[in-house]
Amino acid sequence: MGGSGSGSADYPWHLKTPPLSSAYTMHRDQRDGVDVIVFTVGKTVLLYDARRLDDLHAMLRAHDDWMELGSADEQKPAKDGTVEAWGRPGSNPIGGWYGLKKGLRGRFGMYVPPLMEHLGLAEVEHNARGNRMRSMKGPLVRQPTRRMATRRGQRSCQQPRHGPQCRPRRPRRRTGPPSSLR
Repeated sequence: MGGSGSGSADYPWHLKTPPLSSAYTMHRDQRDGVDVIVFTVGKTVLLYDARRLDDLHAMLRAHDDWMELGSADEQKPAKDGTVEAWGRPGSNPIGGWYGLKKGLRGRFGMYVPPLMEHLGLAEVEHNARGNRMRSMKGPLVRQPTRRMATRRGQRSCQQPRHGPQCRPRRPRRRTGPPSSLR
């Protein structure tokens, strides 16, 4: 819930945990050449590998059902079959922790799902306990396409809007009397 801001360090996203009990901010950054998401919860700063957004979205799409969040600290075991367990070593594509600060690598299931929801990648429940999430149905992020006029007719231009090759079609000029007088 929430989510104001652009995700930069100057304008971070303002989010709330799934039970809507705590507020925190997050933004994108680079540390040692690695894209990271920086979470600030009170005075605690957590770092997560930014690849986790695409990896978690792909896993949820493959799972194709609700999945329990199962938030737990790094020192505690995560419940099997939860988003938290998936974000730990051995269960995900990187084969390790997505959290980058030793001692603060847990709570993947608490802080990551609200960002996924804000970005339109997932649906998250907001109950006091036992929250779940699932992938949003439909295609992954798409660029809008424009029609481009060519000498051989019309064809779809796969460039993002307002690209140099994509010019909007000009309206056809009508000749003769208006259709109401024909």
